[in-house]
Amino acid sequence: MLSESFHWESEYMMIALIPYMIKYYIQSFRYVPSLLFFIISLGLIYSYGGISVGNNYTFTLAVIFFFSAWITIGFIDVEDTIQQQLTILHVKKPIRYYMSKFISMWIMTLPFNICIVLYPVIFGLFNRPISGLELIIVFIAHVMASLLGISVTALFDSRLVYNRRTAIIVLATILTFSVAQIVVIKEYPIITYIGWITPPISLMIEGILSLNAKHFYWANFTSLLIAILYSFIYSLLLMSVYIKFIKRKMF
Repeated sequence: MLSESFHWESEYMMIALIPYMIKYYIQSFRYVPSLLFFIISLGLIYSYGGISVGNNYTFTLAVIFFFSAWITIGFIDVEDTIQQQLTILHVKKPIRYYMSKFISMWIMTLPFNICIVLYPVIFGLFNRPISGLELIIVFIAHVMASLLGISVTALFDSRLVYNRRTAIIVLATILTFSVAQIVVIKEYPIITYIGWITPPISLMIEGILSLNAKHFYWANFTSLLIAILYSFIYSLLLMSVYIKFIKRKMF
């Protein structure tokens, strides 16, 4: 009975860490550059009406992908080493601490996902009505894009990649290639195999482009749902790799 109580207390502490981590990050003001990037991108994308559903949401998917990565850069090591040590000792297990970090970053992206997906619907900026099903699937795709951006960027933690200049350059290259992968591979088919290991954001972009079709086809949604599922599995795998390596590099 005592062991069950202790287990629940430890899990509760992990959940309780989430608002603390978000508050700590907000007080650091590291979110300002990423917030400005989001606001400027939103203004540019929705500066005019009559836009197609598919084209619009491919742009917003890329914005959320980069935005989530930018948040992660500032969030992943916002706490100093001593504070991290004390927090990990408090929650008993490192995995609880790092999972709290991932969940905190993901929660912070949710309001921005809601905003960027619903904004054109509320203000009637599309050239055709969008169905509830399309809206739900598009939102899920954006949520998965956030998770991808977070999980990829976490691997460039300063404790894993010491040279920050190199880390930023390599990360920016991976993120950009992932978004433009379809176009780049068409021009240079020889790099097709590289695309197999990069974040599958381009697969979701390709699926969302199918929403430009004049008629509803379940095949379009099926390919997008498969891309979303693959992105979820890919993100979980990267998070597992991150936790495995960071536990070896702790302090």
